[in-house]
This record gives sequence, structure tokens and C-alpha cells, in this order.
Amino acid sequence: MKTTAPALATCALLVCLLLQPPAAAEATVVGLSHSPVNPTPDDEVTVTLQLDNSSSVNKTFVAWCQSKPEMCFTPRQMKYIGDNSYALNIGKFPDGQELKYNVTVVYLDGNTSVTETKYFKVQKASNGNGGNQNNTTNNNTNTTGGGKAGDDNPAFIPYIAVAVVAVALIAVFMIRRKRHGSQ
Repeated sequence: MKTTAPALATCALLVCLLLQPPAAAEATVVGLSHSPVNPTPDDEVTVTLQLDNSSSVNKTFVAWCQSKPEMCFTPRQMKYIGDNSYALNIGKFPDGQELKYNVTVVYLDGNTSVTETKYFKVQKASNGNGGNQNNTTNNNTNTTGGGKAGDDNPAFIPYIAVAVVAVALIAVFMIRRKRHGSQ
């Protein structure tokens, strides 16, 4: 019975942590975008993040994934470009490539926040001159973050880690209980 109490306390702590809302972000995202809005295979794509106040920000990292072949790239640190904004050129992509991206903000106090996920598709310009004169057939930007199957929600990662630790602690208590009971 003595080892049941710590196991129950661990479970109670886990429930409290899961029900607790995440810490409030220290800076509000004013805008997250890519340019050009409708990229062609000839365009370099730049991701830009604008915050209301970047004074509490240590670093920002953009992560992106492509569809053909399915692959995610190592997050890269964005550069501060002034006026509470960060940007990073993520490169050119072939015709038909679908991409999704988000930004992780790392604050000076060590906390992090992750932006919504955005989407775009690279398509040849429909005007025939090879430039990006805003073809209307490529309007695939999705700002909801929930429009594609298979999206991971990074906001749950800390809760999953806490759950794994709690399960491990319960297992340790149960093993100790068995050992003490069999001696």
C-alpha cells in the first residue's frame, strides 16, 4: 500500500500537467508568410516572421517539409531583419512541389512557442513569360495548420514527454514493490 500512494501521486501530477494550459507566449506573432505568395520553379522562397515585440526572443527557427519525395529539412535559424521581423531564404523548388512550414520561437527565458503551419505549392507561371505575375491557379496558402492529413502538433510534445516520465516512474515503483514483496 505504501508504493501505491507514490504511483497515485505521480498519476495525479500527470493529470494536473495535462490539464494545465501551456505558458503564454512572450511575443505575439503578427504575421507569418512566404514570398513570393505563388512561387514558380524560378523563384527563391523566403519565409518571414513578424512579432509584436522581439525583445524577449533569443532565436527563431523555420522548419519545412516537401511532398516529392516526402522529406523534412533540418530547422534553420532565421536572421533578424529589423522591425521585430525574422526571415530566411529556404531556396527554389521544382514545379508541383508542395511544401509546409512553421517557425519555432525560442525566448530568452528558455520557453518556446510554435507558429501555425502554412502551405504552398510551386507551379509554373500561367502567363507564359516565366515570371511570377501572380497566376490565379496557385492559391493554396492554408493558414489554419489543420488542412492536411498527417500533420504533427508540436505543442503536445512536452505533454507526451511528461506522460513517458510518469509511466516510467510508475513502472519503477511497481518493480520496487514486487522486489520488496518477494523478499
